[in-house]
Amino acid sequence: MVTNGYITYDAFHDIYDHIDAANVDLKAFTENFYGKITLTHLQPVLETLAWLKNETSVWFEITNLMIPTLMTIRRKPEAGRMDFGYLGPDVPPAFHRVPPGLKLQTSRARRQRRLIMRGKSRWRRALH
Repeated sequence: MVTNGYITYDAFHDIYDHIDAANVDLKAFTENFYGKITLTHLQPVLETLAWLKNETSVWFEITNLMIPTLMTIRRKPEAGRMDFGYLGPDVPPAFHRVPPGLKLQTSRARRQRRLIMRGKSRWRRALH
């Protein structure tokens, strides 16, 4: 199942008791990004990740789409500032980039590769 991670606790087991695997799309690592770009909040997604880890046997991974026009190398991704250690080393992150054909100029494509590499590095640090 692919999910944005938004679910109430009341509905959580009704769904996840019947799911074997999930890919949770973590849009960003900051409340500011969630508020401005998605008009939602980060905390409910983090709660879903904790519920998946602690209350189910669902295999899940976290996906983050790196968008160079919305994320900067200096400030984001901010996984290094968050503690994902509670998820353990078995929860793999997947960093994706915007497909090259989507009007990204060459310099932005290079910047996107740097974002992904930095994101992976910060994720590893956040797990320890």
